[in-house]
Amino acid sequence: MDKKNTRWLNRTSGFIFSVPLICSLLFSLLLSANAAANPQPSHNQIFMCNSVIKSGDAACSDYDTAYITGVADLLIGPQDNSECDQNPTDPSCGGTTPTANSVGIAVINAQSGAAEYYIATRDTLDNVSVTPTSTPSTIGEIADDIAQIDALHRVLLDELTLDEASLGQFVNNNNEHINQVAGQPSAYTNNATSAACPSAIAYRTVDACGSLFNNLIHSVHQNNSNINALHSAITSLSTSLLNVTISFDTSNFTKIPAVFRFNDGSKLVLTVTATSTGPGIEVDEIESYTVNKTTFKEYFRDNGPSGIASNGSTRVSGGEASALFGNWAWCQKVAQTLAKDKEYLVTFKTQPDRASYVSAYEITNSTPDPSGKTTCMTMPARQSLHNNT
Repeated sequence: MDKKNTRWLNRTSGFIFSVPLICSLLFSLLLSANAAANPQPSHNQIFMCNSVIKSGDAACSDYDTAYITGVADLLIGPQDNSECDQNPTDPSCGGTTPTANSVGIAVINAQSGAAEYYIATRDTLDNVSVTPTSTPSTIGEIADDIAQIDALHRVLLDELTLDEASLGQFVNNNNEHINQVAGQPSAYTNNATSAACPSAIAYRTVDACGSLFNNLIHSVHQNNSNINALHSAITSLSTSLLNVTISFDTSNFTKIPAVFRFNDGSKLVLTVTATSTGPGIEVDEIESYTVNKTTFKEYFRDNGPSGIASNGSTRVSGGEASALFGNWAWCQKVAQTLAKDKEYLVTFKTQPDRASYVSAYEITNSTPDPSGKTTCMTMPARQSLHNNT
């Protein structure tokens, strides 16, 4: 073959072999352009609203475009800077590096299960834009699980919000008595509850009261089918969350408030954490309050764990005075002589012979009246001396 034909074949074959390469490059450019136009979020952020669950109880209208843009600005981080990527500690870089190229932000209405989804990106001018888009199926599954969990919380809140309808007898929002809620009709009686729990602070000051309510919670946890349904729904949510890179706080999903409103105006709120083995029970120190609406946190900070101030006296309602007497089991009968509709100054004093007494002075015309004094010896002198030998 002559040299002329050889050169032609070489040029032609080079062109033929370069066609796939050119197509590949064009396809790559097309994909890059498409990815730039439709960026995939590096992670998602969920906000839950209109819920009875703590941390999700804000109104959905609070999550407007301005709020979402502000959140996206923080999540995406600063614009890419190659020099700062190499030297993130350089003072001129502000010690920050980009955290994401784009983020997906979902706002889920817990009551309805509806979800709004946005893609947020930062452009080359460092502006963040937020674009509403169709909700991915993975986020839709999460929204369905959240709606089911919120619905169960609403049912349990109705069951575990109880008002003292009569002395020692509590009825919930469904007009069910405390015995029905507990599933143990013989375990709770009016007399036992009124004697041990005359006011909200008795949960902290009277062992028998604490035991009554704790046993109630354990019974509900064991016998209530809605607790089991909640466990199943939370398990389903955990599975749904595995399918997407996401930021979402679910720590309150297993926590249910049990609310007991006493007819003296005080309120006890127990945070019940539902687990597979049994309930965790903790007093909500902020939501629980005394007759005069002092939170438990403030009351027991000022009066100590016994409920009686270190200076020896605390001014309380009649029911609360009975609860303070209840610190000592043998003083509970004496406490029953106190009138719930009266106000008392309760004192605790230790005599020189080491005997100690708790006393309640009825308040008359804003002044403690010695003639209306009720006293119980909490520790005889000889017992006190024996304990210190």
